[in-house]
This record gives sequence, structure tokens and C-alpha cells, in this order.
Amino acid sequence: MAVGGKLHPLQQAWIDEQVPACGFCQNGQLLTAKALLDRTPNPTDAQIRQGMANTLCRCMTYYRIQAAIKRAATTMRADVGRDPRPVHRRAEREGGNGPGDTPQPGPGSDEVTV
Repeated sequence: MAVGGKLHPLQQAWIDEQVPACGFCQNGQLLTAKALLDRTPNPTDAQIRQGMANTLCRCMTYYRIQAAIKRAATTMRADVGRDPRPVHRRAEREGGNGPGDTPQPGPGSDEVTV
């Protein structure tokens, strides 16, 4: 979900709202939340509860999950129109390789983004 080493707004909201407890469900929670926000960019509390209903949390952090999703939705709406790709990806599209036109690592390279 991260792009160019920058956390996705949902990942950052997860940290800001202190969602993780044991960590067991985090991958499923984050991916389910992202799918929800992709379908419904401005979800209501009821839509969040319904969209996340099948992804269980053993630590019962549901209120923090809901708060993180709302926070991420707000951030993502504010970022609409901003190109989320790293600068070198935008430059490639425009004919250059990036800052200083030096080749940048890309898919299939040793570059790792988590």
C-alpha cells in the first residue's frame, strides 16, 4: 500500500489511532478497509461496520479501526488530484527518468516498499 516509501493514508491513520494491539488481524483489517474506501470514499459509521463485519479482531479494537478508516477517508479526500506516485514515476511518464534524469529503481529491482 505504501508508495515510494510513504505510508498510505490508511496505514498512517492506523498508527495515529493506535489500532494495532496483538497484530494478528492487521493485514486483513487493512486490506478490507482499503477495499471499503476504494468502493466508498466517504463511508458512514454504518457502512464501515457493515464493510468490516467479516474481519474479526481478537483484541476488540473496532472503535479504533472505525476512527482510523474515517481519518484515512478524510486524508484521502484532501489528497484527491495529487499524484501519489513517486516523483521519478511521474517524470518517466513525461519522458525523463526523474531528478537529474538518473535512472531510478523500479519494479523487478532490489527496491523494497512495504
